[in-house]
Amino acid sequence: MFERVVVYEDVTGGRFAELNRYLLPEADLMVSALTRDLSDAALVGEVVLLRDARLVCDGWADGVRVIAVSPGDADAVLARELEAADAFWPIAPEEDARLEILCAMKPRGCRLLNSAPEAVRVAAGKEATAECLSRAGVACIPTWREPKEDTEGPYIVKPDKGAGGAGLVRVDTLDEAREAMRGGSDMVVQPYVRGAAMSLSLACAQGRASVLSVNEQLPDGSGRLRAIAVACRAADAGLNALAERIAAALPGLAAYVGVDFIEAEGGEPVVVEINPRLTTSYAGIREACGFNPAQRCMEFVLGRVAAWDAPIAPSPVEVACSLGT
Repeated sequence: MFERVVVYEDVTGGRFAELNRYLLPEADLMVSALTRDLSDAALVGEVVLLRDARLVCDGWADGVRVIAVSPGDADAVLARELEAADAFWPIAPEEDARLEILCAMKPRGCRLLNSAPEAVRVAAGKEATAECLSRAGVACIPTWREPKEDTEGPYIVKPDKGAGGAGLVRVDTLDEAREAMRGGSDMVVQPYVRGAAMSLSLACAQGRASVLSVNEQLPDGSGRLRAIAVACRAADAGLNALAERIAAALPGLAAYVGVDFIEAEGGEPVVVEINPRLTTSYAGIREACGFNPAQRCMEFVLGRVAAWDAPIAPSPVEVACSLGT
């Protein structure tokens, strides 16, 4: 039982002097879904949400206490609130080690409902993730610091520690890849893999994983991500095994974890990246699958999984999205 769970989301939690209106809708979507699910969870007493004082601070679910935070005061308020917390659920990007720093703020005696800082550090980097998964025999997209001479395009060039597709470009030739890599700092290049863009929503703990939902990325007419089809189908044996191998390869993954992968026709899933935090897909799981995903993640962290190992027959839900899966 967690008597007091603190929830902090970086965009909406009062960290920034200027609000990011582009990121705000999806941030609010995740925060609303998570606080609702935590307030309904049998394992939780009170939910404490840090909320930028410039945003709406009322109208939240019963059992959610909102603390209005002045812009720029987030870290100080968070440190104070964590001293009296039983559990901490942070939501933040991996860039600039922000999520890793937040995860390390957890004081002794407070349970972190997210991946360990060390696992976040690995998952934050495309190159480090590929190396970790490759050593474990998990099929993943090769990631290089320089284009390989003996390969053929197309290629994807992106920041090693980027998120949400920021800075990503697709090019056709080695020369174009080299030029694109000169256009930014800390860039990596990957071969372009054709197939359906998919993701897994997982509950993880202590080197184990269970699939919460299988999701499909839905592009618009220009190829940009417009929505996620959450729980587009039930997980098969292959995807369940993939989830377990990923968790075993990076045993610090915990609570909710998102995994992007490419499903090539007739081939095995190829992992693109690991998101060691809440993703937009989370917001559709409860409606699509009929269970409380926060409750399940906490049960998994606490080792209470036997009661919900049975397969789930999902009803897909579409969640509008422009940033992540």
